[in-house]
Amino acid sequence: MLGSGRTGVMLQSTMIYGRRVRTTCSAWPRCCGGCRRCRCRAAADFLVQPIHQDDVTRCLRAALAHRWAGPNALVIAGPHPVRYADFVRAVAAAAGLRKPFILPFPSGPLILAARLTKHVSALPTIQPEESAVWSEDKAFDIAPMRDLLAVEPVPLVEGLALTFAPPHE
Repeated sequence: MLGSGRTGVMLQSTMIYGRRVRTTCSAWPRCCGGCRRCRCRAAADFLVQPIHQDDVTRCLRAALAHRWAGPNALVIAGPHPVRYADFVRAVAAAAGLRKPFILPFPSGPLILAARLTKHVSALPTIQPEESAVWSEDKAFDIAPMRDLLAVEPVPLVEGLALTFAPPHE
């Protein structure tokens, strides 16, 4: 996009969560830390900054209405970065699940174990470049999102309450 010279914007979102994501993903909330089946889960202290699906929608609408000059890229994310372990605990609490036991574990052995997945047919293969991002912090300045799109993302606790609230009848 940036090299194209075309006018517009590419929105780059962080991890997206919400009711529609939850209902379309049969692994939810396992995919967000394994809190349903696995009570002991390796997790690092890296940061994530998940954004609620309603905020993504508001960002898309605002981006369509904005008059862009030239090519642009804009990160859209939740209001604050949180440790991944805290994110997993928050998901479990909001889903009404038992508090997961999270075992801190160095990422090096996990990356090595991920490389071995190609030899185990019962597991999905994880590429080395995919496992390398596990230990990267995903914390972003969202001032441009706030300034250009006028979107104030909901805090994680509020977004999870929306995600796990009973459906409206």
